[in-house]
Amino acid sequence: MRHGWSAAAAIVAVSITFAAVRRMTARPAAARETRPVAIPVYAGALARLDRSLVRLDASLTARDPAAVRSAFREARASYKRVELFAEYYGASEVRTLNGVPMPKAESEDPETPLPPVGLQVVESIVFPALDTARTTEARQLVSYMRAAVGTLSRMGADTMPGDAYLFDAMRQEVTRVSTLGIAGFDASASGDAIVEAAEALTGVREALVPYRQALIWSAPAALARLDLTLDSATTYLRQHGSRRSASVRRRSRAPGRPAPPASSSRARSTSTSSPRPTRRAAIRDSYRWAATCSSTPCSRPRGIVRARPATCRSAPSPTGARAPKC
Repeated sequence: MRHGWSAAAAIVAVSITFAAVRRMTARPAAARETRPVAIPVYAGALARLDRSLVRLDASLTARDPAAVRSAFREARASYKRVELFAEYYGASEVRTLNGVPMPKAESEDPETPLPPVGLQVVESIVFPALDTARTTEARQLVSYMRAAVGTLSRMGADTMPGDAYLFDAMRQEVTRVSTLGIAGFDASASGDAIVEAAEALTGVREALVPYRQALIWSAPAALARLDLTLDSATTYLRQHGSRRSASVRRRSRAPGRPAPPASSSRARSTSTSSPRPTRRAAIRDSYRWAATCSSTPCSRPRGIVRARPATCRSAPSPTGARAPKC
């Protein structure tokens, strides 16, 4: 938990520094949109992702578990480096690349939902152990992902409105990492969430490269602060993420591992005390208590605090005797 909060603090610092750089480098929109220098970075990241998907497909064909896991991690790292572009400029293809592993219902035909696709579905096949019976399915998913990469490559130059919004895309990526990435939203089986968060921040740094020369002249202090914050956050995430991934791999290699024992205090409380009554049981006991309280002395059952029937109050009875106090 301490490492998680530290990672979140480091990423928040990156986001704050990005906001400062964005303010200091603000220029008229028309001037910024005339030089879309980030498009080559986007194209190179997509090409790297396609090559990693080719290697993943080859490893699935060979059905070597170690090679498949290594190729999958490489493909996921490549996607994380291009995620800021894909989420901002090509959101329609993100589901095919790394969508939530749930069926998707479309408004045109909600009764026939689309099956889940993307790296998260492949992850469930690869981890914790390779499911060789589903390698054909995984290869089919990889082919869908390669088609999505091709679509993004073809429409990249047409959909990117130049450099005007790239800093906003970077800030959104930092926010995405700090809310979903380090929480393991899309890496629940592999345990690589922290390492992949570092890869996403590396993608942010790569997207910033074409602007470094201009920032050196216009905002050198902000750029130095951003470099320092990015370096410290990425280093921290890589160090602690590798440890967590190693522990997850050790647990996954232990088949039939028994569940962890309950704590001694919980075991003692279970063995020496009666179970706490549920709300339904308490209400049932209150009715029974109300039915017998007026004729015989009674004690309030456990869990009943305010259930006091009228016959248990200190009003005199028809015979002159007082009703018993409950």
